[in-house]
Amino acid sequence: TQPDILNGWDGMPRFDELKSSDRVRPALEELNAASSSLLGETFASTFATAMNRTEEVNVILDDFPLDNFTAGESSFGRQLKMAARLINARGRLGDDRQAFFTQLGSFDTHNDGKETVMARLSDADDALASFVDEMKARNLWDKVTVLFVSEFGRTLTNNGAGTDHGWGGNYWMVGGGMKGGRILGRYPDDLTDAGDLNIGRGRLIPTTPWDAVWNGIAEWFGVSASGLDDILPNRHNFDTIYSRSDLYN
Repeated sequence: TQPDILNGWDGMPRFDELKSSDRVRPALEELNAASSSLLGETFASTFATAMNRTEEVNVILDDFPLDNFTAGESSFGRQLKMAARLINARGRLGDDRQAFFTQLGSFDTHNDGKETVMARLSDADDALASFVDEMKARNLWDKVTVLFVSEFGRTLTNNGAGTDHGWGGNYWMVGGGMKGGRILGRYPDDLTDAGDLNIGRGRLIPTTPWDAVWNGIAEWFGVSASGLDDILPNRHNFDTIYSRSDLYN
């Protein structure tokens, strides 16, 4: 099964929004129909599948507008709104399980750190609140996990205007079926430069591997033990690994 790739702004844009496809599409299909090579046949097949799936998904999503999603104007809000629409349409789309990647940028706060972080977290809070309300209204919140991550942490010390690139950081998870209200992992015993995890300027060595949280999520998602070794080949190299029962009720 091939994944559907959608963007948060307008989902899966139709090939021709001006509805001239009645003329354009047959011509394109004819151009891509005849081929004597494996590459040409593969391209033609992929092209046709993409065109058909695009129209199919848009027809389905038109029935799930979510007009009451109140935080759908920001970039992050529109991404979560699109995820909510796809979740609500999962039956029509033929999806048993779904995974979504969304992003909220502009956290590289070398300058104006406080103002930037406050604005970004406000966007995240508003969008997530609307998303959670929608999932609860559909009795789906217990079946949803949201994981917030960052590619790197920030220094604990100030550069005079903001913070610089760090190493270890805090990630967090929410979901209706989770054992919430807890902090997992090892909190540093000493945040000063003398701390054994501090390599300078508050750049902290991570103590919990990325594999730890994904192990539990993957089990919750239904991945088998043998499948876990395929998608998390390094998980046996760490002492700290969370299971489904560690994270979920």
